Amino acid sequence: MRSASPSWSRPLQVYTGAIGAALAGTQARESDVELGYVTTFLDGTLALQANAAYQLNAAGNEGENAVTGVARAKLKF
Repeated sequence: MRSASPSWSRPLQVYTGAIGAALAGTQARESDVELGYVTTFLDGTLALQANAAYQLNAAGNEGENAVTGVARAKLKF
């Protein structure tokens, strides 16, 4: 089995708030792009997964971008 899972998200942004809510004010809008891929071998006994993500305006800071990646193997007994 092989599957790819692309996604694009824009986290919730609060423009006005009440008690406990953060005010966005002049913060830049954060955008997240993620791509994941999973493949299995040996009738599902071994699975390999890779994910990569890129954030534009990380944590609402304009011009600050971030990259993350993860790879893992899963062995079923």
